[in-house]
Amino acid sequence: MIWGTGMVFNLVAASFTGVAISYAIGQSAPMVAALGVCLPGRNLKERSKAMMYLGLMFVFYCLAIVLVAKANG
Repeated sequence: MIWGTGMVFNLVAASFTGVAISYAIGQSAPMVAALGVCLPGRNLKERSKAMMYLGLMFVFYCLAIVLVAKANG
């Protein structure tokens, strides 16, 4: 069910940005892994600093997706 949902989102993205770009965006496993660190987060000593860096990472990743989509047309 999870794979099917991801596949649908990837195909919808392909209609907006093109197949190659949507595939690259779909390969966002590091972002999912980072969410796994962000959400529990109780074992981090300096949680606020780490959360700030992880938040910036998500912001820049989303910004990169927007810029790539805009460059495509």
